[in-house]
Amino acid sequence: MAGRPIRVLCLRTLTLVPMLTQNTVISHIVDSCDKTKEEYIAKLKELDFTDEMINGTIGSLSGGWQMKMRLVRAVLIDPDIYLLDEPTNHLSESAAKVSSCV
Repeated sequence: MAGRPIRVLCLRTLTLVPMLTQNTVISHIVDSCDKTKEEYIAKLKELDFTDEMINGTIGSLSGGWQMKMRLVRAVLIDPDIYLLDEPTNHLSESAAKVSSCV
């Protein structure tokens, strides 16, 4: 009996591909997941993203905010397996604690 393929998400601390930095935060997340835009915005706001950040470009975010965005995206993709390479590397201590609850 064949089941669905296993979904694996690999999250690395490397910088984003330069062309992705011009994408807006919300479009990057919406394009990669199958939830509603409202669900994405709610999750981003839980982690203190402002409307300006959500609608702004990825490149305008600091490394810590880009990592938070990646962590939110990872949670919303809902993979079966997470491969995380130092996911809290660019985060402040308080943000690292929050993201461990995401």
